[in-house]
Amino acid sequence: MKEDMNRYYREIEEKIHFLVKELSSIKYLQGSSDVVSDGAYEWEALCPEGKTVQQELYKDYVFVIGLVHEQLEQIESPYLGQYINSCDFVLDIIQQDTILFSDKIQDVADEIKRQIDVQRFLVLNHA
Repeated sequence: MKEDMNRYYREIEEKIHFLVKELSSIKYLQGSSDVVSDGAYEWEALCPEGKTVQQELYKDYVFVIGLVHEQLEQIESPYLGQYINSCDFVLDIIQQDTILFSDKIQDVADEIKRQIDVQRFLVLNHA
């Protein structure tokens, strides 16, 4: 089971990377530097291919995290809250309905990688 989960997470990570780095872009949120020193950014609308990738990725990711959540809950893992928070962050990125505080897609991709690594670690070592 752990090997399957590791494979699922690798596939999801690749799909997220493709969605964020290849199909997505961000734009400056007008007036945001009045409130946030470096400004804030929002996602540009996805092209039709991007929307399709986004929908499939969301479905796949929700399936995987549901399995892991159930396992962590069954063993009463002290890391369940951390896992849920990490998953919520990644879901927000997949849905692209969050404000960003960096103008670099690479920064977003790096944070997603960190979150997926945390989730993978919890799956492989605590589930």
